Amino acid sequence: MTTAAAKLSVLFVCLGNICRSPTAHGVFATLVEKSGYSELISVDSAGTGDWHLDHAPDKRTTQVAASKGYDLSTLRARLVTSADFAQFDYIIAMDNANLKDLREMQPQGYAGHLGLFLDFSEQSAVEEVPDPYYGGEEGFEQVFVHSRGLSVTPLGGGSNIVLAGDIAGLVIRVDLRGVSHRVEGAFVDVTFAAGEGWHDQVQQCLQQGWYGLENLSLIPGNMGAAAIQNIGAYGVELADLFVSLRAIDKQSGELLEFDKAACEFGYRDSLFKNAGRDRYIIVDICLRLSTLAQINVQYPALQTVIDQRRDSGAEITPELVGAMVCQIRSSKLPDPSVVPNAGSFFKNPIIPQGQAIELSRQYPQMPRYPQANGDSKVPAGWLIEHCGLKGAVRGPVGVHQQQALVLVNSGGGTGAQLLALAEEVRLAVLQRFVIDLDIEPRVYGG
Repeated sequence: MTTAAAKLSVLFVCLGNICRSPTAHGVFATLVEKSGYSELISVDSAGTGDWHLDHAPDKRTTQVAASKGYDLSTLRARLVTSADFAQFDYIIAMDNANLKDLREMQPQGYAGHLGLFLDFSEQSAVEEVPDPYYGGEEGFEQVFVHSRGLSVTPLGGGSNIVLAGDIAGLVIRVDLRGVSHRVEGAFVDVTFAAGEGWHDQVQQCLQQGWYGLENLSLIPGNMGAAAIQNIGAYGVELADLFVSLRAIDKQSGELLEFDKAACEFGYRDSLFKNAGRDRYIIVDICLRLSTLAQINVQYPALQTVIDQRRDSGAEITPELVGAMVCQIRSSKLPDPSVVPNAGSFFKNPIIPQGQAIELSRQYPQMPRYPQANGDSKVPAGWLIEHCGLKGAVRGPVGVHQQQALVLVNSGGGTGAQLLALAEEVRLAVLQRFVIDLDIEPRVYGG
């Protein structure tokens, strides 16, 4: 498996480079290594003062770090220089005095990020990491706690998120690449790196004669995020094909493997949206495909267009199914590269049998799809449309004119405006149908 991305560089800076910045350096470098990002992120540290040049970190620093499993023994103090501004994308100061010194050195036109370390932590109530040099061991323990509190947020393709504000901490784009496979009879277990594009790989598998993904054609986003969402469309979910995934535990740094049961998949749901939320970074996923065509066109909209092709004498193949799915999606859903949107904004609600029967009496045309337990799934788009909100415009944001399930940003709209519209939609559906809609995208920065 390979990675392909420009390398990101991070420099931690304190006064002497023997206490705070080497602790942050060592902790973050270890996290980067255990997460498999060593080829993507480089880490260093330096000091604004020259009292300890070439010295190892303070003995108390190394002792505290070692007691937590971090080895700082190879680090040596150095002086920050103007050349660092040309080399590092992030220069992160431990306190305001360090930041002031760095700003005085900062050349005009520096395009990187210069700021305080604790600006990247969602867990700290203080602004600065205090210098422990003249204090007791508890000060060094506190430095370690602050260093472990650095927030790291992994993102994939960004197709299923709403930004309600800035994200505190370091944001990493997961761009891991590579595909491998293992043949077992008529089955092919295909392992996709988390950064591979979903639709591109669906097309690649069809070209290889590996079938099962065709109903999930043209879904935006990457392979790793697909497992978080348990994406699905036209009668197929990722869980139907899932074998396993590997993920980094951000708390321990361990690389773990999760089978299907461990992922706790549900309708547009998984462990990684609930108990495992923000804890894991998915590295790759393995799906079981087949060399034998197994046509699944039970979904009504798909069956209609396939029946039309069958009546015209066309052979119904997985490739044709994939092409028809692309055609349907393109006709119903706006292209996010043209009209900014996050796809289906609301989940199709599943309601109890009694409520479904009562609503069907009131609204005989309401579509509903019986579930195995007797409940019914109702199209959220139908509910929104029958609240009179299809095509509604609220400044720069609105409900799509052709698909009420999709919220769009015509340009210049904020995450807050989009979420306000989503809340308006939710309350309208709740008031009319007594159904509470859940949103699908992940909201960051709110």
